[in-house]
Amino acid sequence: MQNKIQGTHLVIYAPSSTPVKGGDLVKLGDSFYGVAVNDLAVNETGIVDTDGVFELPKATGAVTQGAPLYVGSDGKVTATATDKAYCGRAFAAAGGSDATVKVMLNFGVDPSAYNAG
Repeated sequence: MQNKIQGTHLVIYAPSSTPVKGGDLVKLGDSFYGVAVNDLAVNETGIVDTDGVFELPKATGAVTQGAPLYVGSDGKVTATATDKAYCGRAFAAAGGSDATVKVMLNFGVDPSAYNAG
């Protein structure tokens, strides 16, 4: 197919103000996240993976499997939606004291964006 530019799960990205490390969660847009494949210096072009299950830093609090997950300003993932951006769903449960949670990145839609009624 001659008109395909690239697959949708790998995105070209260059951090504009802060370097990122391979494995870091990167905000690409409104509730659109990826994980850096390699370390990237400021303005260095690299690849961010936007699809799959990733183990990411978690804020305090338990997470149930399948729960919608959000990213706070500290970069940690939580099941609490208040003032945070949707990033996906929990692939597996995580205990309140666990430091990480497995996230199905960009999976589904943010349920808090819909008004039931």
